[in-house]
Amino acid sequence: MQAEQRGQCLILLLCAWAFLTAGPALCVYGAQEKKQNTKAAWEERAFSAHQARQLRHWNIGDTVTRKIDGKSYRFRCIDQNYADHMGGHKSGALFLCDEVIPANTGSRYEFETPGDRDHGYVYKPGPIVCFGNSADYKYSAVRGWLSRFAEEFADAEMVNTGVEWGYFGKTKEECWEQFPEGGLTAQYLGSQKMEDRLFILSVDEAYRYRNWLWKFGAVKRKNPETQISEFCKGYWLRTPCGTAEGSQIYIVDLVQGNIRPEAVQTAETEKQDDEMKVTGTTGVRPVFVLPQKN
Repeated sequence: MQAEQRGQCLILLLCAWAFLTAGPALCVYGAQEKKQNTKAAWEERAFSAHQARQLRHWNIGDTVTRKIDGKSYRFRCIDQNYADHMGGHKSGALFLCDEVIPANTGSRYEFETPGDRDHGYVYKPGPIVCFGNSADYKYSAVRGWLSRFAEEFADAEMVNTGVEWGYFGKTKEECWEQFPEGGLTAQYLGSQKMEDRLFILSVDEAYRYRNWLWKFGAVKRKNPETQISEFCKGYWLRTPCGTAEGSQIYIVDLVQGNIRPEAVQTAETEKQDDEMKVTGTTGVRPVFVLPQKN
C-alpha cells in the first residue's frame, strides 16, 4: 500500500512539474500570437488609411514625387480623366515625369585588372543605353528597367499598354506641338496583351498630349533646352516604325522639335570610345496613372 501511495505521489509531482514548466511557455506563445495579430491589424488599418489618403481628386498641374533607381523624380498631372487605348476607363489621372532620364543612367567605369591585358578602367553600360534588341516595347530594355520599380508605384493603376499600331513617316521639324496629324501614317499590327503601372507614352498618346511633350516643370512655354545633354536629346515612345520586329521606334526629338523614328540601338564607329559605342542619346520619360476620386 505504501509503495502504491509513493507511486501516486510521484506521478502527481511529475504532473505538477510539467504544468509549471510548460505553463509560462504556453502563456508566452499566446501573448506572442496576440501581439502578431495586433500588428497585422495595425498594418491593415495603416494600409487602408494610406489608400484613403491616395484616393483624392487630382487636377491638371498637381505634382507627386516618386523614386526611380534611388533618385527622386517629380511627376505632373497632365490628364485628370485618363483612358487607355482600349477605352478602359477607371477614373484615373495621368502623371508625366517633369524630366527626361538620360540614356547613360546607371552607367559607370570600374577599375579592373584583366588577366590578358593591362589594368585600367572598364566601362559598364547602364540598363537604358538603348531601347532594346527590337522595336517591341514588350521585351524592351526600357520596359524591363521600369518594371524593377513597380513597388514604388504600387498605388498606381494597371494600364493596358499593348501596342496595336505601328506608324510610318515623321512630323515636320521645328513644328513642335503644332505638328499636323497628316505627317504620320498608321498601320494595324494586331492585338497585344500587356499591362504596366509605370510606362512610356505611345505615338497616339503623344499626339493627344502634344502640348506637354516639350514642357518640363511648371512652365507655360516649351523649354526642351533644360533637358538636352550629351546622352539626352530626345525620349522614347513605345510605338514602332513599321512592325515590332523592326529596328526603329518613335521618339520625341528635343533638338529637332518633332516626332520621328530612331534606331533601337546605337550604331558603332571605330573612332568612338567604349561609352559612345553603346550609349545612345535618347532617354526615358515615364508616366503612370493614379486612381481619381470623382
